[in-house]
Amino acid sequence: MSMIRLYLVQHNTDVGLTIWPEKNIRWFPSLTEAWHALGDQSPGAVLIWNHPSPPPSGDKLCDLVPSLDFAHAGLLLGGQDLLTSTSLVTYDWRFLNGGPTHRCVSWRATPDVALIHPRVWQDLGGFDTAYASLQGQVMDLAFRALKHGGRVWHCPELISGMQTEHPKPSLPAQDQLIFFLRHFGFKNTAYALFWMLLLNPRSSLATLQAYRKALVAVRRKIPPLVSSELRLWFRQPRTAAINQRRTTVSAIIPTIGRYDYLEKALASLERQTHPLHEVIVADQNPPAERDKAPYSLFPNLKLRVIYLDRPGQSTARNIAIASATGEWLFFFDDDSEAQPDVVQTHLEGVLKYGVDASTGISMTPWGDRSNVLPQASYRRIADTLETGNALIRRTVVVEVGAFDPAFDRGVNADSDLGTRLFLAGYENMLNPEPSPMHHKAPYGGLRTHGAWWRETSESLLGAFPPPTQVYFLRRYFPRPARAAQYARLFLRARKRNPLETWLLMILLAPVKLFRARRAADLLAKSGK
Repeated sequence: MSMIRLYLVQHNTDVGLTIWPEKNIRWFPSLTEAWHALGDQSPGAVLIWNHPSPPPSGDKLCDLVPSLDFAHAGLLLGGQDLLTSTSLVTYDWRFLNGGPTHRCVSWRATPDVALIHPRVWQDLGGFDTAYASLQGQVMDLAFRALKHGGRVWHCPELISGMQTEHPKPSLPAQDQLIFFLRHFGFKNTAYALFWMLLLNPRSSLATLQAYRKALVAVRRKIPPLVSSELRLWFRQPRTAAINQRRTTVSAIIPTIGRYDYLEKALASLERQTHPLHEVIVADQNPPAERDKAPYSLFPNLKLRVIYLDRPGQSTARNIAIASATGEWLFFFDDDSEAQPDVVQTHLEGVLKYGVDASTGISMTPWGDRSNVLPQASYRRIADTLETGNALIRRTVVVEVGAFDPAFDRGVNADSDLGTRLFLAGYENMLNPEPSPMHHKAPYGGLRTHGAWWRETSESLLGAFPPPTQVYFLRRYFPRPARAAQYARLFLRARKRNPLETWLLMILLAPVKLFRARRAADLLAKSGK
């Protein structure tokens, strides 16, 4: 095994960053041994350097050590091409790659260049030794850090101006399947395995052998024990460095067919502890059905109503965004009610943690906090964008192009915007504290257009998956992954349809998919 060079790096706010003298650099046969050797003497961060070029100066590292848990240059060193098969089972944007030439959230680290805070190692129990390769262990640690609330970035400046010709890393098939088993579970791994065999039949025997080895490895090796008191970036309490009372927030509400619910939504915004700079309602109701009465009930709100002749959720929000003047935009639903501190809690989060967006969770009248999924109960980089409960910097929304009009009458407008924010390198934090009551009105909204769930079809012969879903998958995923995702959506449709209806959907799948793809072609002409 090749030796791995480690520079011990320490950040001191008084004297700045200093790389330990050459005589104190130690060599270890494995990273595990190196971390154990550091023990309680761990400095502020450990720089793992196995690159032909010399390491960066302390000045380049100085701003990374205090604000990151894990920094690497993996998207420039081949990490972007590893574990791409995850797109067979998920369209979570965290599994996509941002631009390799700018800072962005990414867990696709390589063991060539990595700057790791010791708390990552200590809180997450070190490497998962079920992986056969060092590449698998490093990438898994980065993903676990991200998943548990760590700040994990690809930082191209770590090797800026250096030689980038370097042997590309590889990940054994066994380790790829271990990653699936650890993070997606047995059923999703079996589904991914089916598509791997289908898409690459020549490697079927080798893939099955790798799967057998992966099963043995995960059974023999217990996953690393995660600390009950995590100290990762988003898990620590922090203080805001900016006077939030001077920060302006514009609330945006698109509405159609829900005046009775809208009145409650506006009343809740009037009670906010952080006064709103303005509330902009994009009213998409037909002229004959418009009712101005609800708007006259809130004299204390700086309320502006924009009437649209043609309904569309993305267009409505974009028109409101174009007229907004606040520094931050609070996106809210017309059938939700916000607790008095929702805007304040969002604002405190983005200012304390230095992120560009905050997405909250929504409660239902028939549920409470006990119904919140464990992975949605703590702050971390978000894998969703809740446009009924999100705060985003206005300049960031404008820079990424706001909402795509192709989603005017279908699902995934929020996922599309969230994906573009992620790919552009902006951080969207999941904050479980702001949690408005979402009444999930049985009429109005997207239901006006016959669309509200990804797993439903408007008619027996209607397009499925929803055309906007097909459009979304085409935009961000390669053809093999799209085929697997289409099939997965047909399988998941069973949850929202009676057995007889679902069986007919499967029988008519070729017709329904053909219509969905044709509709998606038309959306592509109108979208961004």
